[in-house]
Amino acid sequence: KPEGTFYAFPSVTPFGMNSFEFSERLLEKARVGVLPSDVFTYGGNQHLRISFANSFENIEEALNRMDTFIKLIK
Repeated sequence: KPEGTFYAFPSVTPFGMNSFEFSERLLEKARVGVLPSDVFTYGGNQHLRISFANSFENIEEALNRMDTFIKLIK
C-alpha cells in the first residue's frame, strides 16, 4: 500500500521488455494508460509510473485488465 503518494512504480523486468515497450503494449492490448518511469527519472527504463488518482471502480477495472494482459504475455 503506497504511503503518502498516489503513484506506484512497479518493475517490468520479469516481462523481458523495457518500460516504454510494456506501457505501449498495455495501452494497445488492454486499453490501460501508464507511463514509462524514464519519462520522470534518469537512468532507468524498467519501471512504470502508475497513478491511483481515480475512482476505486476505475482503478479496479484497470488492475483487472492489467492482470489479463500480464497472463497473456507470460
